[in-house]
Amino acid sequence: MRSTHSVQVRVSIQDRDLERFPQEDEALGNSFFQLYHEAMHRGLPPPALFTLFSDRVEIMDMRPVFENGQSMHAFVAAATGRGGVEAVALVGVLDQVRDGRLLARAGSVFVEWPDCRWWHAVQVLGRDNVPLSDTPEIHRAVDGLPRPGGLGGWFSRGRYFGLKLELHRSEDPSEPTSFVH
Repeated sequence: MRSTHSVQVRVSIQDRDLERFPQEDEALGNSFFQLYHEAMHRGLPPPALFTLFSDRVEIMDMRPVFENGQSMHAFVAAATGRGGVEAVALVGVLDQVRDGRLLARAGSVFVEWPDCRWWHAVQVLGRDNVPLSDTPEIHRAVDGLPRPGGLGGWFSRGRYFGLKLELHRSEDPSEPTSFVH
């Protein structure tokens, strides 16, 4: 039996520029952190999901997923379920909330590959969303570190549950694209 959930999200699709989105792990992670850093200069960037294919990059605004109570993990896992996905990256400012109270806010870049390798940069933000340090902390699976709680495992989850993201273009160009998993 197929379970479906839907939410409307904005999707931008662009050709994959290998200088901007390289194939090497460290270079790709650093490129995503640079994107995040540039976005911070324009204001607090909303979380975005980047899905990388050999020929294109799909960028999805994750705000509707969070705002509609959808599972971020199911959404990202479903995005990995489509053929040809080379990597996914969750980029933006994420809040750690417990019992309705904000515990911490951090700029975060988490990149994951189909073999479950991951690369994570995190930069804790203080008052007025100013970074508390000049450089992010970088953690990687290849260093034997445990995956950070609450992030990743999306390719495994997508395979295990057979999740697959389906994008449907809205008839109205001003409407966001929807997804079903």
